[in-house]
Amino acid sequence: MAVDHLHSDLHPKGSLRISTFAFGLGLLGLGVLGFVNPAESLVAVNEVSSGKRQTFKSFQIASGICPQKRNTRKAPSRYRKMNNPLPENGEVIQAGKTLYHRAAKPTACRMCHGSRGNGNGKLALRLDPPPRNFTCSQVMKPLSDGQLFWIIKHGSPSTAMPAHKDHLNDRDIWKLVRYLRTFAK
Repeated sequence: MAVDHLHSDLHPKGSLRISTFAFGLGLLGLGVLGFVNPAESLVAVNEVSSGKRQTFKSFQIASGICPQKRNTRKAPSRYRKMNNPLPENGEVIQAGKTLYHRAAKPTACRMCHGSRGNGNGKLALRLDPPPRNFTCSQVMKPLSDGQLFWIIKHGSPSTAMPAHKDHLNDRDIWKLVRYLRTFAK
C-alpha cells in the first residue's frame, strides 16, 4: 500500500477542519483534472493527539499505482497461449462492462478494482495487496488474454481475488477480459 507522510502541527481550534477541507478540495481538483476519482480515492486520514496540538500524521491511498509490484502466479502454459475467442466489438465489450459493474458474482469487479479500473474500488483500502490497476498499460499489455482468463476463473492465491469458476461460465469470463482491455487503451 502506498503511504505518503505529511507532518505538520495544526492548531486544535479549527485548523484541522480547514486543513481537512482544503485536502478534500485538492482531491476534488485532482478529480476534475482526471488524476483522481474523489468518489474512489479511499483516503484514510490518521490523526494523533499530542497535548494541545494535533498532528496530521499520514494518509494512505489504496492503489492506482503504476506499475504495481506483483508476485502473481503464472497460469499454466496452455492458458497463457489462449487467445480470446470472442470478437472485439461493442456488443461483447458492453456485456463485459455489465458483468464488471453489476452482474458478476459473488461481488461485482468494480467493488475492488473501481469503476475506472484503477484498483480504487470501495473495498480496496482493506485489501493487501491492493487490487490490480487495469489502467496501467505497462502491466496489462504484457499479460496474455489467457493469463487474465485463468486468474478470473481460478482466483489469485494470497490475495482477495476469488475464483469465479462457480459463478461465471467461460464465455462470460472472456467478455470480462475484453472489457478489462479497454482500461489500458
